[in-house]
Amino acid sequence: MEILYLIFLIAFIVTMIYLIRSLFVKYNEQFILTKASEKITDGYLIFTTNGKITNFNKAILESFNFKRKELNNKNIYDVFKGKDFDEKYINQIIEACKEIRNTNQTIDFDIKKDNKIFKIEVKSIVNNDIFLRYVIVCKDVTQTYKLIEELQNNQDMMANREKFATLGQLISGIVHSLKSPIFALSGELEGLNNLIKEYEESVGDKTVTIQDHYEIANDMTSWLDKMKEQVENISDSITAIKSQVVTLNGKDDNNSFTVSELMKYTDVLMKNTLKEYLIGLQFTLKVPKELEIKGNLNSLVQAVDNLIMNSIESYHGKTNQTIDIVIEKNNNILEISVIDTGCGIPKRIQSKIFKEIIIKSEKEKVGIGLFMAYSNIKAEFNGDIVFESKEKKGSKFTILLPM
Repeated sequence: MEILYLIFLIAFIVTMIYLIRSLFVKYNEQFILTKASEKITDGYLIFTTNGKITNFNKAILESFNFKRKELNNKNIYDVFKGKDFDEKYINQIIEACKEIRNTNQTIDFDIKKDNKIFKIEVKSIVNNDIFLRYVIVCKDVTQTYKLIEELQNNQDMMANREKFATLGQLISGIVHSLKSPIFALSGELEGLNNLIKEYEESVGDKTVTIQDHYEIANDMTSWLDKMKEQVENISDSITAIKSQVVTLNGKDDNNSFTVSELMKYTDVLMKNTLKEYLIGLQFTLKVPKELEIKGNLNSLVQAVDNLIMNSIESYHGKTNQTIDIVIEKNNNILEISVIDTGCGIPKRIQSKIFKEIIIKSEKEKVGIGLFMAYSNIKAEFNGDIVFESKEKKGSKFTILLPM
């Protein structure tokens, strides 16, 4: 009998030990879960279909200045109303809960509260197709939005800076583009005027033969042809510059243009800058001149001009150099390559040139031009710019345009 009693006692003790151990493990796991939830930076709040709050973490308390007693077993909608949340946010939560019940869908929206912005995600907890609870995940995105706004302001500032830089180039271009043909035109007018005087003196002169008259007439025609050419140069320059100014003001409605127009505008706008630096521009065309390109002509011209300027600066004042522009088509992609044999781009900044503005130095002539050219092609043509560059050997920038 004593042995039987002893066996029962040992069995009872063992059972109690296992029970206590299981309770400890369960408590310990709950303790760990509670502590872990406090480490989560995003707030969460779990509630039933009727709105009863069953669980939450420390982050949700800090986000909205809740106290634990305000949430424990309370109705989420009553809690939000009591904290003076805008009624539209409460309605958004209600509608989201209706829409996502028994699904894996997530609905998110922003809530503004006390000069802060929170990203709210509403989800449902489902196990084996059985709905259990709703959960709201809350993240403070105030700083993120401020950063986005700051980046947008910086981008606007950079865009305006680029506009002013381009405008300065255009003003300089106007002076150079118009000065040369006007001087030439002035000289040709003087030559024509001398011929007119010579012709007037020949009237009535019996020594002047019919052949002499024909020669004077031919000389006049020659001067007029030269003048016509200069007038066309002036007209082209004004048209190109006017188009660029219209683009800077965001008023250009051009929807398509030809490769020929691209070449013409690029040549007109860069001609005098290239002449100033004593650098040649060579076009190699592997597509028809009348090939049509969809998009804004002036935006593409501006991007190409930026790449040409980058190539000019890569020569560091070295004269009698050449920049090649190769236009070809590869499958459904039009490729416009600007190639130089200048100083190249240092390896340490090659990964950054399209992502940020590299401050220019005397040795590194890489800056806002490449960044804005890339942004332009991405935004206006859904295209891309790729490049190959070796220090002291040169660079090849290729604009890729989907056709």
